[in-house]
Parts: sequence; structure tokens; C-alpha cells
Amino acid sequence: MTAISSHVLDVENGCPAAGVELMLFQDDDLLFSGVTNADGRCPALAELVIGPGNFRLRFNSGKYFEKLSPSRGGGFFIKSSTIEFSVDGDQSKYHIPLLASRFSLAMYKGS
Repeated sequence: MTAISSHVLDVENGCPAAGVELMLFQDDDLLFSGVTNADGRCPALAELVIGPGNFRLRFNSGKYFEKLSPSRGGGFFIKSSTIEFSVDGDQSKYHIPLLASRFSLAMYKGS
């Protein structure tokens, strides 16, 4: 069985992104929905144990940046981001960080 974790960082402001909604799907089934804490993490996501299959992790970063937009000069481009990945069952943990700003993002398989 495999655990999924994530960490969302606001690289524009140099801090964890608190309050980002995220959802984990297996195929079209919603497995998890939560919000990042003050550290940009969602501990309840890491408690979810999954088996092999195809998954999508969706980050609603647009709402986060929309809340900050008055202090950032307004506007943002990316409303959400989704990473599709496969779990083969050979690894016990998948860590998927998101580095986000109003106009760019990066996701990767972390350790």
C-alpha cells in the first residue's frame, strides 16, 4: 500500500501556501478533499493509503492567489493545476510538492 503527501509553497512570497484546496481522484472517483494548513501541507492526505492505479491530484491555487491579490497587485493566471500519475505498488510513499506563483507553477515527485 502507498501513502500520498504534498507540500504547497508560494514561491512568489517565499512561504508555505496555507488554505489551498486539493483533491485526489482515482480515475473519476474522488478519494480525498482537503485544505493545506499553515505549513502548506495537508496531513489528512498523508493518512490515506491507496493501492496501485491511476490518480490525479488537483490543486486549486487560484482561490489562494485570489485572496492575496490585493496585496500582490491583483490578477493571477493559473486557476488550478492537476498532476496525473500512476502508482505501481512498489513504493510506500509518493510526495508531490507544488511550487506556485500567480503566473507559473512546478510540480515534481519529491522524496
